[in-house]
Amino acid sequence: MPLYEFRCEKCATEFEALCRNTRAEGVMCPDCGAPSPARLISRFAVSRQLTPCGSSAAEAAPSCGFNPQMGGCGRCGS
Repeated sequence: MPLYEFRCEKCATEFEALCRNTRAEGVMCPDCGAPSPARLISRFAVSRQLTPCGSSAAEAAPSCGFNPQMGGCGRCGS
């Protein structure tokens, strides 16, 4: 089940809840019990791909020609 973030429209409490579907049926505010809180757009983590020498692909690409599809890093030669 995905974890979604919500904000209660009655008391402005922000909270997270596990939901079976995207409609978030049955979710209520944990503080005041109000039904149908507004679903928020969540931030998410972005994975950083590392080159074989340990530098990030974003840092290495402009300076050494690292190409993730080709698997090569100009900085370390791999």
